[in-house]
Amino acid sequence: MRGSIGRGLVVAALFLTATAAGAAPPRLAIGPVRGDAKRALTRQLSRALCGTFECVPWAEVTKKGKLDTALLRKQGAVGALAGVLSTRTGRVLNLDLVTRGPRPAQSWRLPVNARGLLDADSLDLVKREVEGRFGVAAPPPVAAPPRAPATVPLPPPPVARPPAAAAPTPVPVPVPAPATRPVPASRPPAEAAAPAAGAQWLVAAELGVFLAKRDLTYSGASGPLLEHHIPGMGGPAARLELFPLASQAGALRGLGLSADYARSVLLETKSTTGTKLSTTAQRIGAAVVWRAPPLGSAGLVLTPSVGYENRQLAVSGGLAGLPDTKLSGLRGGLALELPVAPRFTLLIDVAYLRWLTARELVKGTPAFFGGGSAWGLDASGGLGVRLFGPFSIRALVGYSLTRYSLKSPTGAYQATAASDAVLRGSATLRAEL
Repeated sequence: MRGSIGRGLVVAALFLTATAAGAAPPRLAIGPVRGDAKRALTRQLSRALCGTFECVPWAEVTKKGKLDTALLRKQGAVGALAGVLSTRTGRVLNLDLVTRGPRPAQSWRLPVNARGLLDADSLDLVKREVEGRFGVAAPPPVAAPPRAPATVPLPPPPVARPPAAAAPTPVPVPVPAPATRPVPASRPPAEAAAPAAGAQWLVAAELGVFLAKRDLTYSGASGPLLEHHIPGMGGPAARLELFPLASQAGALRGLGLSADYARSVLLETKSTTGTKLSTTAQRIGAAVVWRAPPLGSAGLVLTPSVGYENRQLAVSGGLAGLPDTKLSGLRGGLALELPVAPRFTLLIDVAYLRWLTARELVKGTPAFFGGGSAWGLDASGGLGVRLFGPFSIRALVGYSLTRYSLKSPTGAYQATAASDAVLRGSATLRAEL
């Protein structure tokens, strides 16, 4: 009988062991933290999570040093943790959890102490939220096997004694209850950090308004040429960006197209007789852009572009001595994005323009000058402020200058050069999807 019970216990133990072994933990990749030369943060995260997850070597989910979500799925991993140690506003770890798409599924912004590590609360927050997202928990401690009770010899029977006098009834003494420790209130989750610098979106759209002033002046002018000064004009502005390879690995994920449009509304020009003439100013641009991977721990992103631009400014009915503007040509530019705070990004854009047509000043219809050329410079700068989700606002101030070289005057118009300067400001709402 005892042998049967023993064999049954052995079979049950083997069954429970096989069942537990069959439930393999989820796989998770933990990458090196950029900016952490001693890899202290990577080792700390690995110690905290590699007990409840099966940690996949980082080399097996990366291609040319970059995380590849296709390899992540191929290795059967549920996600990957990657981070950047920022020292711009104190030592802060920007940690991202990537699962399937190019954008992080969850982000944390966590303080790093003087030893280069996360404090216990921050580490526990990451551990709880990662384990909770994938429905796993730390394995319970293994209970020690019960010990057989020790055999205690029974005391000999007591010897009969005469009854003793009744003891006085003890007076109960109140015992203070043990002090209870206050249960700490649940901490709110850490503020979601901005998307990792260089994160690539599929589509981005902007819609807003612009305000500008224009000054057209001449050098060596004589005759009936009119200068043009517009103290204020404004209207809607829009921009669209498309990155069809955003989900791919490698540098080509940053290759895309962009388009810009702006047009004035309610603009008028006063003639020499005081008549107000309806005036329209507009700008259209299209370009091929390449958004390069981030440089260094600061997350600097450079975006070179090559494209086409068209600008027009026309006075309804025309005004004697004042040429309309009909510029079109090639634009080569370089944009810069630099995160300066958790929600703020510095934006700078510079460009050179080679105008292939510069009517009506040069070879126009009618032509003010039979020969000449024109080139331009354009620069803008400002801030992008992240609001929530994919939305942000951008505020920019810019300056554009077109320089004309004028030759072969027609009629009574005389000038050697001209300058068309535009000072502008814009504010747009942006969505990145």
